[in-house]
Amino acid sequence: QMLIKLPSDPQTRHFVIGILIAFLPAAVIGAVGHDFIKNYLFESPKLICSMLIIGGVVLLVVDRINFKPVHHDVERFPLSVYLKIGLFQ
Repeated sequence: QMLIKLPSDPQTRHFVIGILIAFLPAAVIGAVGHDFIKNYLFESPKLICSMLIIGGVVLLVVDRINFKPVHHDVERFPLSVYLKIGLFQ
């Protein structure tokens, strides 16, 4: 449905561009740091286990915080928000 609307609907184009903007930081970091990630981060079970535990604790803490939504529709996020999502993922 979105692909059909892509050529004619500006809101759909904005959303697709935003998704691409959110994807780019992780793709660039992954491509540039591939060897480092493969050789150092994936080779240490203790590091992987520690990061999974820390990530889980962070998710539990953040889940308890009562954030007030600033944006209510993902298709209408400003492009800067998509970039921030991409940088922090």
